Amino acid sequence: MAVALAAEPSGGWRWYYAAYGSPAPEARVFTRVGTASVAVDGAALRIDFKEDAPAPGERARFVGKRAAGRVSGRLVGFFPSGDEMRQGDYREQRVANCRWHEIALRPQVPDGSVLIVSRMEGVCQ
Repeated sequence: MAVALAAEPSGGWRWYYAAYGSPAPEARVFTRVGTASVAVDGAALRIDFKEDAPAPGERARFVGKRAAGRVSGRLVGFFPSGDEMRQGDYREQRVANCRWHEIALRPQVPDGSVLIVSRMEGVCQ
């Protein structure tokens, strides 16, 4: 089964990345935000990121797989330092006329950063 869910202004996929600027207790938190296109084909998962304030020529994507609620793969073109392996969770919740999807990606070596891709469908509060 192939599902392609493109980013839309209303009910589309949104993402944010948050990370600490340094290991110091008073470190600032850096954030990046944007929209995404998410495609799921069986166990294969692809996320194409579009940043709200993109750098010239930037085409970031995540290519990986999901199984039993777990996600793993390579984050390509997101960081200037190069590609990075990420792992995390895929969660979905349904309540009445509302459905939430969330993909949380974290680095293999925990550093406090997180990349969240989420979508709400239907009449949600």
